[in-house]
Amino acid sequence: MRIPRLYVDAPLGLHRRITLDDAAAHRLTRVLRLRDNAAIRVFNGRGPEYEATLQRHDRGWCILPVAERDPAPPSPLRITLAQSVTRSERMDFALQKAVELGVSFIQPIMAERSTLKAQPARLHNRHAHWLRTVIQACEQCGRSDVPVLHEPREMQAWMAENRTAVVLRADAAHSLNELALNGIEASLLVGPEGGFSDGELRCAQTLGLAAAHLGPRTLRTETTALVALTILQTRFGDLGRENPPGSHHARADDGR
Repeated sequence: MRIPRLYVDAPLGLHRRITLDDAAAHRLTRVLRLRDNAAIRVFNGRGPEYEATLQRHDRGWCILPVAERDPAPPSPLRITLAQSVTRSERMDFALQKAVELGVSFIQPIMAERSTLKAQPARLHNRHAHWLRTVIQACEQCGRSDVPVLHEPREMQAWMAENRTAVVLRADAAHSLNELALNGIEASLLVGPEGGFSDGELRCAQTLGLAAAHLGPRTLRTETTALVALTILQTRFGDLGRENPPGSHHARADDGR
């Protein structure tokens, strides 16, 4: 049986009891139907992962870390995904797959054709939702590092500060596989459902951003992100590589 993983925004240490909030307790005990003393794994994105037990405590629920585990290593390729904001389910899909494919930074982009308008309250709510999506994807895929999710930015302002980024567009002269990249870090800019506007493309060209296509077919915005990340992680990252010897193994309690 697969052991559930839980992200907690709190310091973690061996035998340091952490009280769960209502949402986490509901998920573990009502949705996953875990019982007292069930085994779980817990991480906070800032250090190792822990094997832990779920315990009922003072009429609530808590977790007790009992063994430290080496975290799964992050990808050696630091990728920034600048994803144009799109419809909710498509944005969620793009974020989930970006996390699974080892992206390091996620920059939501407000493009001219983005379907979400830039009202501050609405963007704040969406950002909170996106962060939950990112964390849940980390829990699911085994990542112990949580990608940085930036606040949304206007596309042209972001391009002006990220001139080494690659604009993904179907009519580019070269494929992403053909671009000369340093193999250490990369930034990808993905357009919205309606594509980049002519003004955005002129701006990218004026600023000197490289352009690349992903093949002969036109892809949806969420598929574009998935395919591009797969290409880069296969070329320079850890996709298809063997796990390092001894990685992600539990370490015995040393009494600290």
